[in-house]
Amino acid sequence: MKRFDRAWWENHLRYQGVKYVALAIMATLGWSMIFSVTEYRVPPNRSVDVYFVGGYADYDKLEDLGAAMKADLPHIEQIKCYNIALAGDQESVAASEQKLFVYMGSGEGDIYVFSRQQFLAYADQGAFLSLDGYVAGGALRPQGDLSLTTLNVPTGEGVREKHLVGVSLAGQNGLRATEGFDNRNSIMGLMSYSTNPDEAVQVMQWILDHRTQDAPAAAK
Repeated sequence: MKRFDRAWWENHLRYQGVKYVALAIMATLGWSMIFSVTEYRVPPNRSVDVYFVGGYADYDKLEDLGAAMKADLPHIEQIKCYNIALAGDQESVAASEQKLFVYMGSGEGDIYVFSRQQFLAYADQGAFLSLDGYVAGGALRPQGDLSLTTLNVPTGEGVREKHLVGVSLAGQNGLRATEGFDNRNSIMGLMSYSTNPDEAVQVMQWILDHRTQDAPAAAK
């Protein structure tokens, strides 16, 4: 009868240990894949993502900002805020610009807050939805001179029409929810590819309602 003594186990593990390690890794990866496949993900048409593009923003405060929005708009399943910082050295700015290009190219984000120069450049390419109907219906209630963001934008092949495509935050104290991000000379727009435009407009109005005060703390 074979003796499974210490010498046998040491010899066995010396030559077979790699197999056990490989099996353990495969099992871990397998469970990870199962979890990632079965993990619930909020569908894009039930969430609103806001991207602040420009200066640096504090990650924790952006989380708090999204939570505060969600507390006031509980019917929206998920609201998240992100930052793309176009600041720092030339290499950092180039990397952030590439990230922005990839995000927009893949249809990420519903609301973007840009500098005026960036906003005008993207609006000229037809990046934003018209907000005319939302303003007329009272869902969006911007203040001030709307001519700044009522632009002649492409609406079809070789066709351009004047539409309100953004809301200026110029002259406001800004959403002081972020360290280093000054949106007082910024414009926010609703992306043309948004799958949740009606709820996104509600978030835009929330931003307008809170733009001159500190973002409220989320309910604990």
